[in-house]
Amino acid sequence: MSGPGYLALYNRTGYHASLVGLYFLTTLLMLYLFGVFDKPVRAVLPAVLPAVAQPVSTPAQTVITGRPSRIVLPSLGLDIQVQDGSYNSQDGSWSLDFDHAFFAMPSVQPNDLTGNTFIYGHSSTRIFGKLWRLKPGEKAEVHTHNGRVFEYKYQSLRNVQPEDVSVFGHHTAPILTLQTCTGDWNELRRLYEFTLERII
Repeated sequence: MSGPGYLALYNRTGYHASLVGLYFLTTLLMLYLFGVFDKPVRAVLPAVLPAVAQPVSTPAQTVITGRPSRIVLPSLGLDIQVQDGSYNSQDGSWSLDFDHAFFAMPSVQPNDLTGNTFIYGHSSTRIFGKLWRLKPGEKAEVHTHNGRVFEYKYQSLRNVQPEDVSVFGHHTAPILTLQTCTGDWNELRRLYEFTLERII
């Protein structure tokens, strides 16, 4: 096809394509301005978590514990530094970056007595983006600042709403929970639960 008719069709098509492109860019700009892209960073954990007492040793039992410094998931080839995660009430955010996992300090440190050790991070490839590949029985190792290694066995996963704090109410045998975001807009939290196997 050639001639004036083709040129007019070409011009109309280009005009419509430009409108679609402009609409797309405007939509992205509005999403950015309204903070949609920030939500995974600002809402990884609920704003208010229940107070959790750290396990302490008694004359009858010495509790082995330590603050997490590193988490290793051998089957996924992940070895991630862990930093302390805290809530900033000034801007409503939790500690979070693309280089580390974070130990939610309202949860209990790894120990051999009771409670849930809660570690969270981005769903990026470098952090927890590969967790969906975990198979039941595979291991997670939490290294602590005092030289201990807590070895856990993967059990199951579940998705919860961001406001769900029930996971912090665990008071039986010690467990580990790893959390990252999931859903079309990262609107849900995916919890990977492990049971303690041994301490090295």
